[in-house]
Amino acid sequence: MESILIEFKALMAACDNIITGEGSSYEKRKKCTELLNPIVNKLKEEVKKYIALLEKEIEENNKTLCTLLDKRSSLYSDEPNCKKMMSALDVERIKLTSEIQSCNNEQHIAELNQRLCVINEEQKHNHQSSSELANKITAIEESISLVTQNINSHNAELSVCNNILMPCNEISIELSDSEGNLDTVIRLIDELNNVRQNMLSVCTTDKYISGCISKGESIIAGGNLMQNEYLISNNKRFVAVTQSDNNFVVCNSEGPICASGTYGANDAEYICFANNNLKECFNMEKRGIDVSFYQGKIDFSKVKASGISFVIIRAGYGKHISQKDRFFEENYKNAKASSLDVGVYWYSYADSIDCAQKEAETCLEAIKGKRFEYPIFFDLEEHKQFAKGKKFCSDLVRTFCDTMEKRGYYPGLYISRSPLQNYIEPEVAKRYALWVAEYGSRCHYDGTYGMWQYSDKGTIPGINGKVDLDLAYIDYPKIIKSKKLNGYK
Repeated sequence: MESILIEFKALMAACDNIITGEGSSYEKRKKCTELLNPIVNKLKEEVKKYIALLEKEIEENNKTLCTLLDKRSSLYSDEPNCKKMMSALDVERIKLTSEIQSCNNEQHIAELNQRLCVINEEQKHNHQSSSELANKITAIEESISLVTQNINSHNAELSVCNNILMPCNEISIELSDSEGNLDTVIRLIDELNNVRQNMLSVCTTDKYISGCISKGESIIAGGNLMQNEYLISNNKRFVAVTQSDNNFVVCNSEGPICASGTYGANDAEYICFANNNLKECFNMEKRGIDVSFYQGKIDFSKVKASGISFVIIRAGYGKHISQKDRFFEENYKNAKASSLDVGVYWYSYADSIDCAQKEAETCLEAIKGKRFEYPIFFDLEEHKQFAKGKKFCSDLVRTFCDTMEKRGYYPGLYISRSPLQNYIEPEVAKRYALWVAEYGSRCHYDGTYGMWQYSDKGTIPGINGKVDLDLAYIDYPKIIKSKKLNGYK
């Protein structure tokens, strides 16, 4: 509708000139009618198309909302089971402690202490599971809020479109009336100006880029971008970056230029981007998963055959080497044997900068002697960490990641979208590799990120139960190998 607005404005000015110019009322009416009829009919068709598009968007958003509501119900049903397990472990730990205190047999005390260590380990894992569950519930609630906002926004636009279409139908009928006089035409022009104002509420033409990105004859991304905003299509993310007054480039999140062109200052151009470099940009997206001992034994050959190209493995958590993930060695060995690219994450419980330093050193000990094609991620999820504020959380990330860098590793941050926006300083988010978690059809984080965890309900051959699903937009293996990081020499 952007191009119609431009045409509309020109025709309104032309009609004003005709009405104030020389000639009979009949001639003026005839000329104005000849100018206005085509544009009104064209406008009606475009508004109908836009209404159909809005209705489809509303339908898809409603489906997404239903899916999110189901996920929320499932997570809330998991919460009591998690708490019940933690409570049972607490009871058993108290019982064992009491037995140890009252027992005089050293061998039996040793057995009880061994069992108590196992209970403590399981309790730590359950605390982590509980924290992860709380974060997932928070993320789902935020997604539900965003989808609901989208539905309300689309419904508001739908109402505006109906307010455009109804008067257009009436105006079209009156313009076709051969008995109408010049005063009628003048009144209709005023009504069309009101219609144009309504159109401006759903269209913006000032420095607006409209177009598609194509490779050959196949359009693989399309949409509208205000300058410096994002286009997202099929989970592919691009940004229009202003270079000068009327020039722009379209880049992917890492920066390679996909296309360039010129937009008008007060009008809109339809631009079809075709560039030999597009193949490199569009083939960048890779599918991956992230796993830990929770997934149990994994058949990575089946995972690889399903189209997964990388896996991020939990190396461990906390500041003690005893907290190394019990399946880490097996997962690493088997993923590598199946020719999957591998990265790791370390779950943080750090409550101080010194603790974050110890977690980094423990992680280094756990991963030494191995090679990784994806970053070493600092997993920041604990509410008690976020409660200490943005500077504290940012310093935790800096401490862990800088320690990794000094030892020749490519570090990164894993974090959910909401705490990323609220508790991480922008310069820290830009400084290291960024892996954002937000479940749904798109990630709403406005900054640059290299990976997106978009689901925790994935089903992949070779894995029993659900698994997290990820997309990578940056060629980390190429960067890491070329810079001889992560064990590559």
